[in-house]
Amino acid sequence: MYVYDPPISPDQTFSQGYWSAVVAAILYFILATILMINMLGYFLGHYPQHFSLTDDQRTLILQTTVFFIWLTVGAAVFQEVMSITFAEALYFSDVTILTLGFGDVIAPNDLSKGLIFPYAVMGIIILGLVVGSIRQFAMEVNYDNVIKAHFQRKRQRTLQRSITIPRDDERDLENILRRQRIKRRGRSRSMSGRRYGEKHRKQPIRSTIHAVGRVAANRPKLLVMRDEKDRFDAMRAIQSETMRFQRWNALILSLIAFGIVWTCGAAVFWRLESIRYFDALYFGFCSLLTIGYGDITPKSNAGRPFFIVWSLIAVPTMTMLISEMSDTVVAHFKHATGCFGDWTILPRLSASKEFISKHPRLRDFLQRREEERRIARGFQVGPEVDDGDSEEGNHTSTSNNLHLHRRQTLEQLAQEPAPTEQQLARQLAFAIRRTADDMRTGEAKRYSYEEWVEFMRLIRFTNTTAPGPDGLAHDEDEYGVVNWDWIGENSPMVAEQTEPEWVLDRLCESLMRYLDKNVSSRDEQNNEEEEAVLKKERDIGLQEDEGVQTQGVEPSAAEEQPDDDDMKNTTPVTADWAGDNRPLSSSAVDSKASIAHPNS
Repeated sequence: MYVYDPPISPDQTFSQGYWSAVVAAILYFILATILMINMLGYFLGHYPQHFSLTDDQRTLILQTTVFFIWLTVGAAVFQEVMSITFAEALYFSDVTILTLGFGDVIAPNDLSKGLIFPYAVMGIIILGLVVGSIRQFAMEVNYDNVIKAHFQRKRQRTLQRSITIPRDDERDLENILRRQRIKRRGRSRSMSGRRYGEKHRKQPIRSTIHAVGRVAANRPKLLVMRDEKDRFDAMRAIQSETMRFQRWNALILSLIAFGIVWTCGAAVFWRLESIRYFDALYFGFCSLLTIGYGDITPKSNAGRPFFIVWSLIAVPTMTMLISEMSDTVVAHFKHATGCFGDWTILPRLSASKEFISKHPRLRDFLQRREEERRIARGFQVGPEVDDGDSEEGNHTSTSNNLHLHRRQTLEQLAQEPAPTEQQLARQLAFAIRRTADDMRTGEAKRYSYEEWVEFMRLIRFTNTTAPGPDGLAHDEDEYGVVNWDWIGENSPMVAEQTEPEWVLDRLCESLMRYLDKNVSSRDEQNNEEEEAVLKKERDIGLQEDEGVQTQGVEPSAAEEQPDDDDMKNTTPVTADWAGDNRPLSSSAVDSKASIAHPNS
């Protein structure tokens, strides 16, 4: 029979083991509550019966388990080496791994000092991995539950503002738009995401996706493409606003978590350590930043167990806050210092050119002024022609002379004549190389609407489901306008892939359709020619057995052997793996893809 005999203050108090058990009981109660909530959600049908962990979740669980094992094993070892209690050794291990270094518990002998070398290094590495996994998991949960919902809300609101233009009202609407366009002709048509969003908060967005197929024959191509560009710009504005929301939302959540951990922890230390609340805030801030002056440290038996749990939550929270600040505050500060250096300490010539290009009036004024100076000096004024540039351009790579590389306006795309299938096939090969280069850069490439029009033309020209009079797709597809809603659920901007990845997949599919179509047409042509020859032979009275004998004749040696000139013009398919022409020595191949076989 055990009789509870509480300690008599001030000579007696509860030990650190007792308070560690209290903290453990509280943690177990919180975990049991979470499990009960999960079970209730399962009975209500909100959660499935079985679930599978993602790779990030599995990694987080394993790394957290390894970290706590390392912390516990270190505490057991330092308990024996330093001749202290297990609670004090656990506190010492926690302060060491978190790089706080209060100095209230120190290593007394050479053996304990020597063990700190590997223990601290491995502990810091494991802690860094755990913090990175926690940040990745938090970003994944925030993206799935907050960012996607915000993106869908913005997209649905934009769809609600969009209207479909009936065919009877299109002529009147076109006249109204023409008058409005004449009024704002002096202003620039380009518009940033914020200005575009402000514009469309006041007026609806035209939805001509389903009306294009009915009235495209009677509507100008330029008008249809401008309507589509409005919806494209609306989706771009939604993407930009969502990216800003994602960055600042993560920063605000990290600030809130930091504030809660800091102030609530200070309130607990204020009660447990019998210090002022301001001193508790000062101690918590120094601990969060791992400064560790050591002037204020937890000394009570209840304060140290709580500090162990609090520090394992607070320090990763501070680390994640600093990581989120790198995408927002630090990025803006870096941009500001870069602009300051471009114009003051380390001037950059291209900075002035970029500034002038962003202000058309200033650019036109400087051009007129330069032309007046040239006229005053007796020089001619006009576009400069350099023959050397054209000669040099002939030696550049084919990808730089690509049709897709030439930036074209909507007017130029609308007035451009429809290219032939041979031209489109050639442009298709160059477009595949271009998108592959965009993927290799590793940056989140975003194409303009004019580039998308050219890509869609290359994707749709091999579509055989609804061929038009010239072999291309019907309606808007014949001049490059896509046949889906840019704000809809099937928009390429809503896909999980990046834009270069999405375009590259579609271009490769188009290339496969083109090759399949050419092979089929060639087989049909050969069959028709063969049937014509057989018919002619039957007409002149040749026996069928002669045709049977000719079927077994093998081609002559002259037909099998290629010409010497063709052999000279072709690229050898064999390569010396140790020579200069080996594929692995090419600079165009990414270093990540050049992985040698273990047996080589």
